[in-house]
Amino acid sequence: MLGGCAVKQPPLHHSTPSLPRSQPHLPEKTVLDNGLRIVTETFPHAQSVTVAVFVASGSRHERDGEQGASHFLEHLVFQGSARRDNQFKVARAIEGVGGSLNGFTHHEATCYHAVTLAEDFELAMDVIIDMVLYPCLHESAMEKERQIILQEIKSNRESGAAWVHELVQQRMFQDHPLGQLITGAEQNVAALTRAQCVAYQQANYRPNSLVLAVAGNVEHGAVVELARRYFEPVAPGSPVEWGVPPNGQAGPAVVFEPRTAEQLHLCLGFRALPHRHPDSFVLGVIDILLGSGVTSRLFQEIRENLGLAYDVGSYTQPYRDAGAFVLYASVEPKRAVQCLRAILGGVDRLKEGLIDEEELREAKQFAKGTLLLGLEGPGAYAMMLGERELLTEELFQVEEISAGVNRVTTEDIQRVSQELLRSEGATLAVVPPKRWRSEGKLIDLMASW
Repeated sequence: MLGGCAVKQPPLHHSTPSLPRSQPHLPEKTVLDNGLRIVTETFPHAQSVTVAVFVASGSRHERDGEQGASHFLEHLVFQGSARRDNQFKVARAIEGVGGSLNGFTHHEATCYHAVTLAEDFELAMDVIIDMVLYPCLHESAMEKERQIILQEIKSNRESGAAWVHELVQQRMFQDHPLGQLITGAEQNVAALTRAQCVAYQQANYRPNSLVLAVAGNVEHGAVVELARRYFEPVAPGSPVEWGVPPNGQAGPAVVFEPRTAEQLHLCLGFRALPHRHPDSFVLGVIDILLGSGVTSRLFQEIRENLGLAYDVGSYTQPYRDAGAFVLYASVEPKRAVQCLRAILGGVDRLKEGLIDEEELREAKQFAKGTLLLGLEGPGAYAMMLGERELLTEELFQVEEISAGVNRVTTEDIQRVSQELLRSEGATLAVVPPKRWRSEGKLIDLMASW
């Protein structure tokens, strides 16, 4: 949908991407004098092109009084630009040639992206860049989008299945910006003014804060030539401020936030690894072993063997200088203790090194195969190129992935599990029904773990 969404869960990308594929081109990178980074990869046989602009603009870039500005601005940018002064004209420009246009915000970035046929590449560039550099930011559009965002926040809060992921994130990172709502809280959104949004856009949407990522049937030189025409007249801004890394977690935590609902939702979170950490591939395989896919240990034990939960799984969320690993389940309240006990038991078995070579081999093949399929087309590849460049200043190379996953050993799995999945660093977030009265049993279970 236009005006996008605040991306929370599942994360934007796995911490380990995909396998190399047979392709004659390699990713290329050019940096303009004003700091704009251009990263591309040519898919010579593709019919399409994906154009994406990543902005170093998320909750961790917001100052006091600006909370929610990144996400609010993402909505507003779709409401009109210098060349197309309302939402319909912006959307029609892309949809009129059979393309799609969208955007999203997460804690460390905002992204605007369009997909068109290769022959409409210049149009996609014109629409996206005009939106990013010259949004109208109409007052009337702002009031309309304010109400839409408030409804988005309300819907998220009322959904226990969605809110439990926000709750564990907030408790793990506490007062750090990574613990803030991407949308901002209701009071933040209600208080933001047009003048604040204009100032925020002018300060943060500068060439040195942007990455232009393009993948598809177009050559790097053509992308750079067109980008120069749009961006060279635009002066750079101040250096991007990523803020300080989050402090280490002080100790274990358990947090409850009841809802009017029948199901109980829980997340068990651990502070984990940033992008490009040497053990990222190991954590990715741990994720697959424990909770990613229907053959994972927790899915088989909790759903198939015990019948405790319909929804159970895990995910990793890497950031620039931090990370999270989360296990989650939705259960009948009376089965919550048994479900959590099974989750903790699954973590313990991994920490004890109870994994054989065949299970590890299958998990590694699952990792590589899944991620390869996820990057099969230009769209996903442009997303990976842009995010990697923005957050690590490194050009994404597919070839590193197969080698990284293949290096993972059973000893690595045990070592990283023991280092990260510690009881003293665990955060349990629970969204139970309001009349549920067994909080003490979960607290005791965590205390005895």
